[in-house]
Amino acid sequence: MNNYAKALISGKCSKCGTEVIRVYLKIDGHKHILLWCPNCKDFIIPPKLAENRALKRKLIRVRRRLLEKVIVA
Repeated sequence: MNNYAKALISGKCSKCGTEVIRVYLKIDGHKHILLWCPNCKDFIIPPKLAENRALKRKLIRVRRRLLEKVIVA
């Protein structure tokens, strides 16, 4: 079982054990569920989406917004 599946089932990050936040993104007309770990400050993405260039570009912008919200809050 991969890291994404473990985190999706348990609701916790496989690296640090912190509770993950579900982030819904619409990419290329499809809705995807990504997991955000606030402790690692990184996304846990499904293996099939790992090579998707459009996803990587969008993740850079979304990561920046999430980090701004964490710093402000």
